[in-house]
Amino acid sequence: MKTSVTLSLLAGVVLAGCSHVPRDVPAKPDNQTGLLERFGRDQAALSALTAAKPDLKTNFDWARAQCFVQHAYSEQHENDRSGFSQAALDQAEAITQALQGNAAAPATALINHSQKMRNDLWSVANQHKGNRCAQATAGCLEVQLVRAGQEYHTMGWRHATSYFARAEDMAQQAKDEAAACAPPAPLAPVKPDLPTPPPPPPPA
Repeated sequence: MKTSVTLSLLAGVVLAGCSHVPRDVPAKPDNQTGLLERFGRDQAALSALTAAKPDLKTNFDWARAQCFVQHAYSEQHENDRSGFSQAALDQAEAITQALQGNAAAPATALINHSQKMRNDLWSVANQHKGNRCAQATAGCLEVQLVRAGQEYHTMGWRHATSYFARAEDMAQQAKDEAAACAPPAPLAPVKPDLPTPPPPPPPA
């Protein structure tokens, strides 16, 4: 019961955190209990990170992990049996563990025979992953390109076209977010701690 409740929340929570992917993921029964439990654990771990540090929701690595979970979830509920969901969760968990340990997160991997295509869109993600206003979109863009490359490998170009079109929209969104990004407020100057002057000498 606990797993089903967690997963019913997952569809809404994940899609809210990764708004670049379809919102029509159906909640339907699945016999792969172990995979369902992984969805719940991984989402709980990501939620715990942002509960402690809310700013992580705009972080490049957190967004990648969140979008890997979402793509794994939606692919599984499209009745995929290629192993993409498991591989995507592996990526999400590796990134999450790095965030939990304040370590460098692994680079986005081309999982499950995904092919690297549209280098122009990969370049947009790379250019904006350090921008504080666009880095979350850049992170999800990389994951979207992994999914698109995997769809191309398994189903061909006609099927993958919509996935690349979504990646194009995300690339434009990253550019727009970066262009509209206001510079951070300057830090207030810190006055140096000057030594206390000695008292005046006593009168003669």
